[in-house]
Amino acid sequence: MARNKRRPPSRSPTSPRARGRGAPELPGTAGAGEVRAALRRLPTLACEPELARAGFDPRELDQARRIGEAAPDTIERLAGSAFHAKLLVALNDLRNRSWKSADELTRFLVDSASYYIEQVRGPAWDNPLVVALYCRDAARLEGRDLPAEECLAACERYEHDYQTLLEAKVAARGKT
Repeated sequence: MARNKRRPPSRSPTSPRARGRGAPELPGTAGAGEVRAALRRLPTLACEPELARAGFDPRELDQARRIGEAAPDTIERLAGSAFHAKLLVALNDLRNRSWKSADELTRFLVDSASYYIEQVRGPAWDNPLVVALYCRDAARLEGRDLPAEECLAACERYEHDYQTLLEAKVAARGKT
C-alpha cells in the first residue's frame, strides 16, 4: 500500500512462470491490468463474514487511538504472529466457501492475501487486508459498520493520510 516511485513494483501474479513458487493466479486469461484491478478489491475481504472474527482487539485498538498512536504504528504493534495465524484460519474458511460457490475472484483474493502473509511476509502496515481490518475495527469502535466500498475508501485515506510515515517505514526496511 505504501507505494512510491522509489519502491520497486511488486510482481503481478499472472502466469506460472511470472508468479514464482506458489503465487496465486487469477483464473482465465486475465491480463496484468485485470489482475491489478482485482487486487485493488482485496480490502473488501475484510467485510466477508468469515473474517468477522479476525481483527484487532477492541480494547488495545481503543487505547492506541486514545493516546494518538498513528495507525501504521498501531497495526505494526498489534498485528503479530497470533493475529496473522487467526487471519489465516479465517481466510481458509473463506477459501473453502469460495470453492463451494465457484467464486473465482474471491478465491484469487484469498490466495493473494494468504501468499502475502505466508510467502512475502511483508509488513502488516503495508498489507491491504490488514489495513482494511484495522479500518473496519476502528469504525466499529465508533459504532458504525464499514461496507465494502467504504472500506476501500478508508484504505485509500489511510494511504493518503500516512504517506510520509509509510514511505519512511519502507525506507527503514530497505536499510535493514
